[in-house]
This record gives sequence, C-alpha cells and structure tokens, in this order.
Amino acid sequence: MFWPYFKLGWQHILTLGALDHILFVIVLCCAFRIKMWRQLALLITAFTVGHTISLFIAAAFKPTLPTQWIETGIVLSIMLTGVYNILWNKGTKSNVGLTSALAVVFGLLHGLGFSSKILPLLRDSKDLIWTVLSFNIGVEVGQLVVFAIYAFITFLVIEVLNREQRDWKFWLSGTAFGAGLVLLVSLWQ
Repeated sequence: MFWPYFKLGWQHILTLGALDHILFVIVLCCAFRIKMWRQLALLITAFTVGHTISLFIAAAFKPTLPTQWIETGIVLSIMLTGVYNILWNKGTKSNVGLTSALAVVFGLLHGLGFSSKILPLLRDSKDLIWTVLSFNIGVEVGQLVVFAIYAFITFLVIEVLNREQRDWKFWLSGTAFGAGLVLLVSLWQ
C-alpha cells in the first residue's frame, strides 16, 4: 500500500492547492546559496519531520481545531520566515540550525493543515503508521522537486542574469510576505 499514498503525497504538493506549502519551501531556502544544497535538503526534511509528527498526532488524537486558525498559522509561518530572512538570516551555515528548528515548528502547523484534508483519505488504511509515512515520503519527494525547480531558477537569476543572492533573497522573502498578506486577507473575508 505504499504507492497509492506516496502518489497522494507527491500530487498534493505539486498542485496549486498546495501554494502555501510551495511558498514556504521557497522562502525557507531562499536565504541560502544553492551550493549549500545538502543543508537545504536537510531544511526541507526538517519541515517534513514537523508535518509528519503533527499528522501522527492528528491521526491518533483526532483534535478538532478551527481550520481558519490553522490556515492563518500557516500563512503567518510564511510571512514570519520572510521577515526572518530579511532581518536576521544571513544564509550562512551558522543559520542552518535555527532555520531547521523553525522548519520543524512551522512543519507542525502545515501538518495540521494537511490533517483536515488528508486524514479522511488515510483513515481507511489498515496500517495508519505506514500510510502516514508513505504519504509524507511522497510529500518530501514533491518538496524536493519544488526545490529542484527553485534551484534551477535561482541559478539562472544569480549566475546567468548576474543578480546578487542578497537581492534575490529580499525579493523572494518580500514576495512571500506579500503573498501571505493576500492569503491572510482572503482567509478572513
């Protein structure tokens, strides 16, 4: 039963319905140079660990949390990561630890967002642990595909168009913050 849930996780990330997730992956990585790809892959995995934990908690305890508040927390995680990048994250190896911790914490929120949409599909499984893991492995692969596309575009911007990493970080972080504002307003209208 690995492949159906793996495919569900993979497909979930690579749709516009996962725009908040895609934005978070990009803003999580944009402060760092692409040559730090190993550390960036670990950041993405830290994010996956966070939402895996919250999916397990949601599957085990079935909390009833207001979706609008969870979605608000997810949008705020994007905005706060953008602010963190602009004000404090210098994109050095010394920033990877704190950024990884943020990725796990914010992954918990994103996992709660997944839970309201995904758990009803996963509850039919006879082995919930294997099902949640299969789904999250698919999510991880989808996130790494998003990262690969982001890395290619970043390479073009920095190496071909000769833009500064700092400017690219500011632009992406500011864009993520602005997109977060739009999402926030749309959530509360």
